[in-house]
Amino acid sequence: MKQQLLSQVALWWGALISFLLISNPSHLPILLLMVPFVLVFLAIRASWRLVEVMLSSEPHNNSSRAFAERGSLLASILVALLALASIGQLTARDVLTVTLLSLLGYFYITRNSKRT
Repeated sequence: MKQQLLSQVALWWGALISFLLISNPSHLPILLLMVPFVLVFLAIRASWRLVEVMLSSEPHNNSSRAFAERGSLLASILVALLALASIGQLTARDVLTVTLLSLLGYFYITRNSKRT
């Protein structure tokens, strides 16, 4: 399990670095400009999962899903902040707004998923 997750982490970070090294943003179509953001999200989420497996003796317990949800939340916040920074629109107020909206979404999703 750890070896598979380690290879996934290496794959996502390697794909991100490779894409950034071989591409020129000024010559890319607009759709491909989103690829690095998706790769960053997947790399952070896979890294978070690897940390969970390394720290936990039983990675498939009930808290595993909550840990994965927090990993997705962290990755989405970081990608949103990176996207705002890349277009020069990141301010302290934006950091607070993105974080609060993400936390509200997280609490809404976890509250509604417990009902089913």
